[in-house]
Amino acid sequence: MPWRELHEAITEGVLGEKFTDIHVTKDKPSKWAGKRHRKYLHDPFSNLIIAAAKRKTPKEIVKAYLAAELHDFTDREFTKFKRRFPPEQRDMVEAYLKMVLSKG
Repeated sequence: MPWRELHEAITEGVLGEKFTDIHVTKDKPSKWAGKRHRKYLHDPFSNLIIAAAKRKTPKEIVKAYLAAELHDFTDREFTKFKRRFPPEQRDMVEAYLKMVLSKG
């Protein structure tokens, strides 16, 4: 599962802001659902509800919705990317990506 800083870096690069509150909200179920948390709050309807609850103007809501959609896209693609490596190398790959991202 991608970490929040990766989600924030992607949304900041694409949309111009981190949308930390959107990412935190979408991943709240991970505390009790673990890896299966994507069954909750990771669909277009939930993304619209989250965006409308967190933002006020139509333009802000649209950007927040896009941030939520990018979150889901990143989750799916990151999972596919990690599966390209043998299980014993996946943690090392993730650690390397975190190091590279932290250097900004």
